[in-house]
Amino acid sequence: MKYKSGQNLMDLPNYIKFGCEIELQNVDFNKLNSLVEQFPELQGWKITKDLSVTDNGIEIISPPISEKTNPEGYKNFGKVLELAKSCPQDKNRRVYVNEQCGGHIHLDATMMKKNPEMMEAFLRLWAESEVLMYKMCNAKNDPIRESAVKLSPVDGIKRMLLGEFSELIKAVDSAELEGTSVIPKIPKVIIEGKKKKITGFLLAIESLKIRNGYAHPIGKKLQRTGKNKDFINKEILTKEGTKYKFNRSLRELASHQVGINLQHISTNRGVYEKIVRLGKSKNLNTYEFRIHNSSLDLETWKQNIMLDSAFSKVAYEMAYEPDKNNKKLSHFFEKDLTEEEKANRFLELLFDSEEDRVIYRERWQSVKDEPVFKKTRGFSKTILKRTAQNTKSQVIKSTMKKLSGQVKEFLKDDRGGSFSLEDFVIDYGGRE
Repeated sequence: MKYKSGQNLMDLPNYIKFGCEIELQNVDFNKLNSLVEQFPELQGWKITKDLSVTDNGIEIISPPISEKTNPEGYKNFGKVLELAKSCPQDKNRRVYVNEQCGGHIHLDATMMKKNPEMMEAFLRLWAESEVLMYKMCNAKNDPIRESAVKLSPVDGIKRMLLGEFSELIKAVDSAELEGTSVIPKIPKVIIEGKKKKITGFLLAIESLKIRNGYAHPIGKKLQRTGKNKDFINKEILTKEGTKYKFNRSLRELASHQVGINLQHISTNRGVYEKIVRLGKSKNLNTYEFRIHNSSLDLETWKQNIMLDSAFSKVAYEMAYEPDKNNKKLSHFFEKDLTEEEKANRFLELLFDSEEDRVIYRERWQSVKDEPVFKKTRGFSKTILKRTAQNTKSQVIKSTMKKLSGQVKEFLKDDRGGSFSLEDFVIDYGGRE
């Protein structure tokens, strides 16, 4: 394996097949869907609306891609991204990604289902390297989105309170850029404002149910379980092939709420996950890395694919070629190392080329001290208070007081005085 930019193949192992889910904001769904259908080589790429991505959000789902059988895979990936960029719903803004947008990568689980030792190795490796994966999984200077590791009800409450006002400001700003009247935009302002209120209410409720975010850490649970027993309690042969029943304390592995999602090869699905799957006939043979932010950059996606593939390759070799990496593994699993020493040994385990190691070392260095890693439970050595869940009412009062003051400033003149878009406008990224 060797990272190569652009359309070039990276010599991934033949057993590595991947698929990507790309969430984007401000996209004209119908136009993009129509454009994609015009290219025969993009058959299998799907565009769906995504209500969790609230500014005309969509999700692009790739077909399964293998370097061996789909040598044009990266070329087509880049083409889809360029088409998406050309289809903004609001022409005054670009297509963009933000805090709401995840970039998930699925890998083929065939080799893992054939050999439970690979599953054990994968989880053992994840338990030891999780925090490093979270710090290396996104582009340089782009720390993981906070909603991946914790949800705050305040975000939903702000959306409920500011929804219609936010849409009004957007309409005024858009009308000014176009040199037109804002009056014809008012009906849309009302409709979109109501949508924001409903979305905000649902988000606030969901943040109470899913306390730790959509891709939160599970490494500490794995470490505790691994001290006393195996991760897998039982191997079950189904019509879809071998599936695993994990230790009860690890049932989250079969959910859409932790950094690695193993629900498609697990029997641990809870009631919520079973409800989610109702009406979905397709049974995926994959495991999913949920830790990545979304991106419009092909190079970022390729580097993310390279990282996940390298991680999976090590787990494969631990099971299928157990003597291959003994020295590097023992070196990496040593205790009492600094995080920098751990990161360097991890990269030596994953990549043969120093050029490749530099990519992920620079990623780690650029975000390793970001607040999101210090205040999130699971990333620190001590359990911190869940500030997102213990938000005091004063925070909401403060927000409303600030809102009142800013509204007064906004009404002082035609342009809004000292008013700042960032203070109020929800989901208005991509603006030049």
